[in-house]
Amino acid sequence: MNRKDLKLARTFKKKLHARLPDAEVTAYGSRARGDHHRYSDLDLFVLVNRYNRKIRGLVFDCAWQVGFDAGIHLSTTIYTRKEIAGVLKEDPLYLNVQREGVPI
Repeated sequence: MNRKDLKLARTFKKKLHARLPDAEVTAYGSRARGDHHRYSDLDLFVLVNRYNRKIRGLVFDCAWQVGFDAGIHLSTTIYTRKEIAGVLKEDPLYLNVQREGVPI
């Protein structure tokens, strides 16, 4: 992951933590691996204690604000800790995040 993308992910996390302090953020995908192209999005896995429309909106708003300012689309995926501890612990996306993700 290059410095610019890491800084962008950290900016997202800081903005998100101001509104949702329990969230964990992990970058994954081509930008995390360093094999992205010019128009690749920045994939961010967000782990929260609970999930509802309000939290989805908070995450989306933070991603849009940070991404818009940088000219890069931030793509967020949100899971709860309960989901990860249960049925989704074997989810291919989550396993991929565990394997190649960069904790922010």
